[in-house]
Amino acid sequence: MSKLKIQFFFILLFTFHLINAQIDFQNGLTITVSGPFTVDGIQIDESGDLAKTAHIKYNFVDYKKASLNDSKELYDIRYNIFSDEMEFVKNGVLYFLNKKENNIIYFPSIDKKYKVLSYDNQLHYFQLQIQGNYSFFIKEKVEYKEGKIAVTQFDKASTAKFNRLDNDYYLLRLGEELIELESSKRKFLAMFGNKSATIKKYMKRNKLSRKEVEDLIKVFGYYNTL
Repeated sequence: MSKLKIQFFFILLFTFHLINAQIDFQNGLTITVSGPFTVDGIQIDESGDLAKTAHIKYNFVDYKKASLNDSKELYDIRYNIFSDEMEFVKNGVLYFLNKKENNIIYFPSIDKKYKVLSYDNQLHYFQLQIQGNYSFFIKEKVEYKEGKIAVTQFDKASTAKFNRLDNDYYLLRLGEELIELESSKRKFLAMFGNKSATIKKYMKRNKLSRKEVEDLIKVFGYYNTL
């Protein structure tokens, strides 16, 4: 290999390292540069019709002040539900916070907390609703639907768009793994073990639904007192 080719190889290698390297921000925050928006490795153009639903990707479109764990430092951050990333912009460049298990991102202006937890051997952001021996979390979801071209007169054309999906609910028992709440009433109550009868009475007495977030917050708040 010629000297020129060797130099070119190391320039490419160094450039690749810079693009993929972690970049230290303030107060120990670690960030990475965001790449282009892709689905299954294919770069997607977010202009045109797709731009009409781009806001759905976010829990809040505008950046909001947020802190990391117990830090008093605040950063302008927004949560990208579709990418499951916390985004912020510095010097015109989009960055993602690196996920570190048990990190908590707190948005004081809207009183929302997101915690990084492991599920199916991957780290994700879960919205923390109540914390204790039995913690309750919400997983927000957004899907990307590819547009379709009408090939025949019987086909219906559609444009690419983002759709907000129903949230999933999770339980985290102290010292155990995160588990998704059961959908059936019988299996849901069984998750409370020997306290299931007590929880059933409490929900019936207070007319609480296992499908309503505010009601589930009350259920898990009560469960933590037992």
